[in-house]
Amino acid sequence: MRASGGRWPSRSRALVADPVAHRFEYETHTDDGNPSSALWSWQVTPVDAGCELTVTWAVYRAPGADGLLGARIRRPALINEVRTSLAGLDAHLQPSKADALPGSS
Repeated sequence: MRASGGRWPSRSRALVADPVAHRFEYETHTDDGNPSSALWSWQVTPVDAGCELTVTWAVYRAPGADGLLGARIRRPALINEVRTSLAGLDAHLQPSKADALPGSS
């Protein structure tokens, strides 16, 4: 996990993996015992000849955490993380684009 210039180990636990409904949900939290967590939901909806992907998340901060200020700082970072995930997913689904990813060989 990366945030505000820091980096630390985290774990995710799948809550829903429904290939029929095209939905995936998971919870993520740090390994250090901090009770803060995030719930992520990815929903694919068929649209015309393609699909639409909706990604939502809810962040649950530990009592006494930096609250609203932390959420305002973290939101842009989460948006960038989703964009990075989508670029990686796109490259995975279209191998010809894999060479364009940093660190690819």
